[in-house]
Amino acid sequence: MGGLRSLDGGPSGGPDQSRGPIYSGCPPSESALRHAQFRRGNTFGTTAFVSYGSFWMSFAGYVKFVFTAYMSVAAMKLDLAHRLLFVVPALTFLFLALGDLSEVTALGRTGGFLGLLCAGIAWYVSFAGVAAETWGRKVLPLG
Repeated sequence: MGGLRSLDGGPSGGPDQSRGPIYSGCPPSESALRHAQFRRGNTFGTTAFVSYGSFWMSFAGYVKFVFTAYMSVAAMKLDLAHRLLFVVPALTFLFLALGDLSEVTALGRTGGFLGLLCAGIAWYVSFAGVAAETWGRKVLPLG
């Protein structure tokens, strides 16, 4: 929702982000702990999901960039889709933070577009994982 709100050049915070903890915070944390990531012993996935959930719920806006940037470095060992899943949000948070700090509308708007791109990548990676788990084989390429 913050990405859509930023497209109009307005601040990235506000009432629209009140949905963030519900949609982007709690489900990933719950998913990581109760489902695939934790039970499989996937430290990277568990850390990513739980940390993103915690960050959304605490609204630590500028800290999100720092966390996502260092997770991007760790993601370089993964497939292309997962690398993009961390690099694009890092750029999103960077542009949103710079837009807020500098009050330059174009920076915030760029962050908004990157946020929408990030959402598309996240949906694709999520669907690829669910489909692979359901079908018992790789269904969509992740690069």
